[in-house]
Amino acid sequence: MQDTPQDQWRPALQHESFAKVLGQIPSDPPRDLADFHLRWADFRPAMLALQSSTCLLPEQAETLGWLIALSDRVSAD
Repeated sequence: MQDTPQDQWRPALQHESFAKVLGQIPSDPPRDLADFHLRWADFRPAMLALQSSTCLLPEQAETLGWLIALSDRVSAD
């Protein structure tokens, strides 16, 4: 049986450095994609911390980097 994408991320979510990143994420989750877009500046620091943490595999950090770049581009005024 092949791992699902959620299974592939599970070790990162259980890593001790992930707890530090969680403390940077706003306590109220985005309601939807539009809310996430409007509040990207609030979420960006946590995503950068997660990307540079030791809890992600290199390919996971690279994927997150592309998602950050995409969000930055979409959120640019």
